[in-house]
Amino acid sequence: EQVIALNEAAHDFRDYKDASSAHMMAIAAPPGSPEVPKLETAREAIFDGVRRGFARAYDALVEDPNERGRGMIVANEYFPDEILDYDPLDIESGIDSAFDCYLKQLEADGSFIKKESMLGKSAKEAGKPR
Repeated sequence: EQVIALNEAAHDFRDYKDASSAHMMAIAAPPGSPEVPKLETAREAIFDGVRRGFARAYDALVEDPNERGRGMIVANEYFPDEILDYDPLDIESGIDSAFDCYLKQLEADGSFIKKESMLGKSAKEAGKPR
């Protein structure tokens, strides 16, 4: 059903301001990308799939043509390998993410230097190309 809906949406040429129904855009993984099986439970495999999906979506949606093709670089910034360095089940995080709690623990130990986040900033505000 979802594939049919995406195929139909590919032929929808409504004005982007027309919000009478959702606008959809199909984005496929690059050719040769490994698929994450439906029953996969390994954090590394799922994390890698999320990062590849983010990279592909970034490349498809970024406004600056000079930024296209840099999706995996950006994905590595927002989804760093350090996410796999801890077990989220070992962290009592309450309402915060386990990764945030993990980084706060590292910061308290002096083994992590926090860099300024660019989340929610425009390219101009973050000093990036537009």
